[in-house]
Amino acid sequence: MDKRGISPIVATVLMILLVIVGISAVFVSVREVSQQTSSVPVVQQCLTLNARAESCVIDATGEDKSVQVKVVRGTGEGELSMIKILFDTPEGLKVQEESVSLGPLEAMVFTYQDPELLESTEVDVLGVIDGNLCRATGSPVKCVAGEIEGPESQKTIGEPDYISFKCTNYPVVNTCDFRISMHNGYNDYIPPPQLNRLYETYRVRFDSITLSGTSVAAPNGISFEEYFTTTKEEVFDSLENFVKQNKIDRATTDLLVVHIENPITQASLGEFLEEQGIENFTLYVNGTKTRLAAVREFFPNARISISATIRPFGKGDVPKEGFERMMKGYFTANDLGMYEKLDYLTPTVFVTLGDKEKGYKFIENITQVAVDNRLSIKYGGGLGGTSGTGGVFVRNPPIAPYLSIEVINALERVPPDIARRQVENLQRNLRSDDAILIWFGPNSNRYLYDYLEDGKIVPCSCFE
Repeated sequence: MDKRGISPIVATVLMILLVIVGISAVFVSVREVSQQTSSVPVVQQCLTLNARAESCVIDATGEDKSVQVKVVRGTGEGELSMIKILFDTPEGLKVQEESVSLGPLEAMVFTYQDPELLESTEVDVLGVIDGNLCRATGSPVKCVAGEIEGPESQKTIGEPDYISFKCTNYPVVNTCDFRISMHNGYNDYIPPPQLNRLYETYRVRFDSITLSGTSVAAPNGISFEEYFTTTKEEVFDSLENFVKQNKIDRATTDLLVVHIENPITQASLGEFLEEQGIENFTLYVNGTKTRLAAVREFFPNARISISATIRPFGKGDVPKEGFERMMKGYFTANDLGMYEKLDYLTPTVFVTLGDKEKGYKFIENITQVAVDNRLSIKYGGGLGGTSGTGGVFVRNPPIAPYLSIEVINALERVPPDIARRQVENLQRNLRSDDAILIWFGPNSNRYLYDYLEDGKIVPCSCFE
């Protein structure tokens, strides 16, 4: 029987085929990995794109009944080629697709006359970037009745022109220390690229956090007895849960503003003292001191403040006796040592009721009250504000007043003239060691750029 081996030619052909198959397999693997790798930046772009609806206005009064949606985008990179506007209507979700060329920090307005959309309750937006569909923001905007504006072209909402002007002709100001104070920590309110862009453009800082009452064991519904019997260890437990939930570093050097509203607010101290007497008032002060001492120990490197010290004209025109009663509450708390270990005090000059507020047209006066009634902190007793009484050391700590981007009780943007007047008043009248805080909650991002431009802040770069 003949035994024949594999022909050399056949063997060579087989080897070539094996090499080709191997190269093809490697090529396919590399291509898949490359495609997977290249998709990562797209995901990041979607996260920082921040394309969102800023407003939804329905005008159902005229002949041309319309709904108008304003869409803005953040600082994320990538080419935004299309957006999908999601209308929540009684008949279900309605989607409008729009081809766009919307760059970072730009806005566009879209107007529709579809009868079905006139019943919309809210809208959300998702973007298509480099052919990839980004998810919706998850923060829809309520549709409100109003008048439709005329056609609005694409416009830039960042990089204001006034900065270069003010750096050569800015008014005389005493402080340029502006900070955004994030309510309950940073969370995901503003993506890091947007933070950097905001700092570069406006020179506002992001090193302040507002600690809610819950974070210091003073949640909604806490009774007076529970408040003053809370131990420092119980406050530590609340703070521990708070930093875990909000990913805050205990070594932070931020300015932390403690915001306690329960069982009473700081602005109600005078009323509480008058109605409940000094004994109960002292118990409340001791409960607050326990919390402030715990915050100081828990965050050893941070600067500490407490909000609503003072809160002038809560609803506008406060009678003289009402204001004197409020101030007596602050002075008595100061006399009992409540503010001794604080680095700042934070007067609250929020715009709370919009044009229904009696003091709305006199915003400079309201803001000035917070500046003029700066509390003197005493060590060892005596009436606050009476410097030198009994030889006791008195200091006037820096203040960091709270401003608001939103009209707090109306969930609408603070009007441009109010923002400008408040900012100018504070920058001119505060001391150089004071700061100005802008309270920032979950919905504030939709108005942030407008507010910073409206306020016409004199940036620290003007002093460099």
